Amino acid sequence: MYKEDVASITSFVNTKGLEGFKSVFYFVLGSIRTRFYQINDITTDIKVEGLNSKHIWGHKTKAYNDFNILAKDLLFAIQNSNDIPILTRNIMQINGIGLAKSNFLLQLMGKETACLDVHNLVQLGIPQEYFKNKNKVDEYLEIVKQDSSENWWNNWCQTIADRYPTRFKTANEVSKLHVKAITDV
Repeated sequence: MYKEDVASITSFVNTKGLEGFKSVFYFVLGSIRTRFYQINDITTDIKVEGLNSKHIWGHKTKAYNDFNILAKDLLFAIQNSNDIPILTRNIMQINGIGLAKSNFLLQLMGKETACLDVHNLVQLGIPQEYFKNKNKVDEYLEIVKQDSSENWWNNWCQTIADRYPTRFKTANEVSKLHVKAITDV
């Protein structure tokens, strides 16, 4: 799942450039505090409506604005570096984007890291609020290194498929939804 689907996403960004990268970020932004099975509609609405999207509210407004100021520099940095701690800190300059979502963006861009969201934290026995402190980048990344980006991704997709069996028949469907939401216009 991971290898094929992340390759599709990175190929999309390489083809579309900055606009493709924006689609990846809008997907990440749309994934905050939502049920994953809604992500395609949410991402599409953000792409079409921008700041007028009903899915851009609270800290997401600041994140949307900050990202659009920093997008070109972030894309360049991500495409030209594999220094995950530095890239993570650069992305966290975006108001409202913490450790999990900054690493989710990097994971979607093919970097060897992972999004430790609430589902992963529960499985790890780590309190949900533990990584809210942005000074815990190194500790976060040490936990991520306990497994591969591919395994984190594939396990998360299985968790979501198991959690929403009426929405997803397989983990592969969950994985494919990432690609669909990002690459659809």
